Amino acid sequence: LVERVLFFPDQANCGGFLYNLSWAPGISRPAMSWGRHFCPPHFGQARTPALPAGSIGARHCSHCRSANFLNYLCEDTHVPAPASSATAVILMIVGCCTVAQAGQSNNLMDLSSDGQWLACSNRDSGTVTIVSLPDHSVIHEIPVGKHPEGVSFIGDSHCLAVAVYGDDVVKMVDAGTGKVTGQTEVFDEPYGVVSSSDGQRIYLTLDYPGRLVEIDTSTNDVVREHHVGSFLRGICIDANDDRVLVTEFYSTKVLAVDLASGQIVDQWSGASTDNLLRQITLHPRRPKAYLPHIRSRVTAVHGAGSIFPYVSVVDTLPGEGRRRKRIPMDAFRGNLV
Repeated sequence: LVERVLFFPDQANCGGFLYNLSWAPGISRPAMSWGRHFCPPHFGQARTPALPAGSIGARHCSHCRSANFLNYLCEDTHVPAPASSATAVILMIVGCCTVAQAGQSNNLMDLSSDGQWLACSNRDSGTVTIVSLPDHSVIHEIPVGKHPEGVSFIGDSHCLAVAVYGDDVVKMVDAGTGKVTGQTEVFDEPYGVVSSSDGQRIYLTLDYPGRLVEIDTSTNDVVREHHVGSFLRGICIDANDDRVLVTEFYSTKVLAVDLASGQIVDQWSGASTDNLLRQITLHPRRPKAYLPHIRSRVTAVHGAGSIFPYVSVVDTLPGEGRRRKRIPMDAFRGNLV
């Protein structure tokens, strides 16, 4: 359960882009990791307006009105700026959850269903870190290969699947022992991975081939593959284990795939300027899915275009009318997050 995320700026006014979004069980709002413009000269000054406890929002500098402090899912407390000029310091207080479904949405981190373990893939170092909760102690750092991406605990167990993007394998890891217990070779570029609720199947996306792969966890064998789109990355599985939602990285299109037939049964297209969609997260109770991505001018040469962070919200139930909405997360337009 992510309780608090605090962002501190450095001495340069530099923006960023939305990269990751995840739901904390029991919380009605998503936790987001992103960057935006700050106001270092006035960081210690008074801010307005004040935010109520438990709110998600941006504080603004009362002197120049630029956003300089983000406060997510936490009490309305003031935290002074750090003395160092580090680019960003992100403080996350993580506690145990009493109710959670591990492996429902792809991510670089996953919690075990009992809240005992946190797994985090480290793309640059080629490892997966296992953290014991709630004491936040690192138990294992496990070498898994070149550029691990998605991690998912398998069912309610302490075993997890790791999509190793650079080695074209999915590795099975025991979080308790820190040992690699098996692996499955796939065609190319595994990225997102999720588990069925009973842990009998895992599903993963293959980026460049645009395939959805189903693996039997009892044998680590590939059971089925379906070509369902282009450059697939994000994936999530619904609570009934009967369909998955996958996302196209460059178009941000969301595709619903029936797991019994392997056919596309629904889809949600984005705008022509939407791109770079890595993850998709389901709301724990409502029929909604959330997509962190960017919007950019794709018809202009590099340096002449613009990049803006967005979160898109998808209505997952079938129906007519508008079922996908974009929420801009950019300070230039004066939006409060």
